[in-house]
Amino acid sequence: TGTTETLSGELCVKGPTVFIEYYNKPSATASAFDDDGYFRTGDVAEYDPQYNSYQILGRLSADIIKCGGHKLSGLHIERVLLEHPMLEEAVVLGVPDETYGERVGLICRLKTNKRVDDDDDDDYNQGNLTLNELHEWCLPRMAKYKIPTLLKVMENDIPKNAMGKVSKKQLVHLFIGE
Repeated sequence: TGTTETLSGELCVKGPTVFIEYYNKPSATASAFDDDGYFRTGDVAEYDPQYNSYQILGRLSADIIKCGGHKLSGLHIERVLLEHPMLEEAVVLGVPDETYGERVGLICRLKTNKRVDDDDDDDYNQGNLTLNELHEWCLPRMAKYKIPTLLKVMENDIPKNAMGKVSKKQLVHLFIGE
């Protein structure tokens, strides 16, 4: 299109290898395809014209956080946060908020046996992570509006479904009421 700005939106596909309908489910088929016959994948992608490339940002239903007019990829934020020396697991999700639409929430599990005198130069409380410490660590690594403003540290594994996947929609309840 001649644009020089990065564009994002739902990834839609069409072609000879894409299925044409859900068997005996006309209403599901109608909602899965747009008016031009493109299949709506439910994934959000970003197009970068500088490199003529696409990047999948996440699932429209769970991985995209709409915060203060920004569309954020929870998966991208998770990848950055997993570089934090204290984090073993990280799940980033959108938590409903009247002012911003959604706030960025982090549910995490800390690494065990992590000590302040390990090889990392970062100085953190042993076995503890505060929202303020997380904020300070994130500032040079991501835009301020992407930094989690809600934090839940789990003592055990982050709950997963029978398939071993995290259900972000079910974890939102951990923040409701804050």
